[in-house]
Order: sequence, then structure tokens, then C-alpha cells
Amino acid sequence: MVTNRVPRIMLVVLEVLMGLAALGGGIGLILTNGLGMPLESLEGSPFASYTIPGLVLLVVGIINLASAATVLRRHRWGAPSSAFVGLMWVGWFVVQVAVVGLVSWQQPFYFGVGLLIIVLAAPSLVRQYRTRSSRWSSSRTRGGRRALR
Repeated sequence: MVTNRVPRIMLVVLEVLMGLAALGGGIGLILTNGLGMPLESLEGSPFASYTIPGLVLLVVGIINLASAATVLRRHRWGAPSSAFVGLMWVGWFVVQVAVVGLVSWQQPFYFGVGLLIIVLAAPSLVRQYRTRSSRWSSSRTRGGRRALR
């Protein structure tokens, strides 16, 4: 759960914007078969058209919007879902640059946004992990001994 106000608002805004951009990009890739990018860009990749990357981008967009909703609702899955979303974006652009090369300023920009999402989610994720592990360990021990249940 992301409880600090500023990181929570920033995560929601970034995830909604990235989610909408991914939905638009995915639909565009599917409907136009590449948004004007030549099919030759896919040479050496496992894709013959931009349909599969477009579908993957649609899924990424939906996951972004779902993560934004969990953060907005202060759900316990908010921080883990945000970290996952950030990792997805970083992974997406690493693979994209490896397959088609660095072709736009948007690639490093969105890569940086993915890193920013991870950085914003990390403190809450660590706090949540520490709280959960300390709660688990305190319920398992009493007076330095293991509790028998």
C-alpha cells in the first residue's frame, strides 16, 4: 500500500498516462500495422507484423490502469503492482531497443518513466515487506523461543 500522498499521486498520474499511451499505441500498432514504421524494422525479430507487439502493448496498458486503481484505492497490492508496472516498462524498452534499435527519443524517456515508477513504489514496498516479515516473526516467537501452535 502506497500511503505517502505525493508518491501515491505521482504513481497514479504516471500509471494512468502510461496506460492510456500503451492502449493508444497498441491499438495503433494493430490497426495500422506499425504506426508508419516499416515492417523491415521487425527483421530478425520473431514477429512478421506489429499485431503481437500491439496486443502485448494493450495488455501492458490495461495492467497500468489496474495498478493505478490499486494505488488510488490504497490497496495492499498498490506498491507491488506499481513495481511490477515499472519493471514491465523497463523490460519493454530494453527488448524494443534490442529488436528495432534506438529510433526515437521516446524510448529512453519512457524507460526513465518506468524507472521512476519503480523508485516511487520501492519505499512503500520495502515498508510493506518489513511490516509483514516482522509481524510474521513476532507471531512465531515468544520470549526468544519458537511458539508451538
